[in-house]
Amino acid sequence: MSYYSDASAHFRYLGSPRPSWRPPQFGALGAIAMHWSLSPFEPALVSIPTGSGKTAIAMAAPFFANKPIRRVLALVPTRALREQIATSFRTGDLLRRIGALPEDFEAKPAVVELSGRPKSWAELLAADVVVALPNSISPMHFDEAAQPPRDLFDLVVVDEAHHSPAPTWQAVLDHFSEAHALLLTATPVRRDGKRLPGRQVYYYPLRRALDERFYKPVTPMILTVDAAGDRAEADRAIAEACVRLLQQDDTRRAP
Repeated sequence: MSYYSDASAHFRYLGSPRPSWRPPQFGALGAIAMHWSLSPFEPALVSIPTGSGKTAIAMAAPFFANKPIRRVLALVPTRALREQIATSFRTGDLLRRIGALPEDFEAKPAVVELSGRPKSWAELLAADVVVALPNSISPMHFDEAAQPPRDLFDLVVVDEAHHSPAPTWQAVLDHFSEAHALLLTATPVRRDGKRLPGRQVYYYPLRRALDERFYKPVTPMILTVDAAGDRAEADRAIAEACVRLLQQDDTRRAP
């Protein structure tokens, strides 16, 4: 029995008390469920502003599939994101804070944070979630005889999906074409005009996120440097300003 087959009995999208989804999370998950019910093999593209809750959508998506989910692939562009997403899936704390999973539900998914290419695809079979960069998992990087099994994943979640038209990314979606696919991005329109795969099922505008006060106010700080264009001097000015701000914050917190 996979983690998701067990956790699905405890997951709540609605109910009382209602989970504290942000509006874009609530809307996106409903749109994803409707899309997969009609077009299970067409990637669902969701566009919401950065900081509006993409990670929670990625973590909740397996519970909205119209088929059992044994194993999820989370495809990310950077090592920092790989670590962040892996930690979020591994702990499940985000869904507990929202109220989508009960606090006393202790089961957690087995997460593999894939660094480098696997020596054998069998080493991923015990995972509930695999988090990887394209250069670790894309079929383009493996010989014909060493291709990953096409049924290895039941759901592919692509973070920063504006990268997905790139050949290594597209190869992942093409190879695991029998899996549900969810593409998450804050920038669905690329400068080069290339179209993102799938169908855009949900869009939450930045203006709405600002109106909902998802972001804290930003106070700009203008720094001056003695030598114009001197990168080292500019870096020192930034570092010194950061130290001053941290010292001010410590002073405010002091008893």
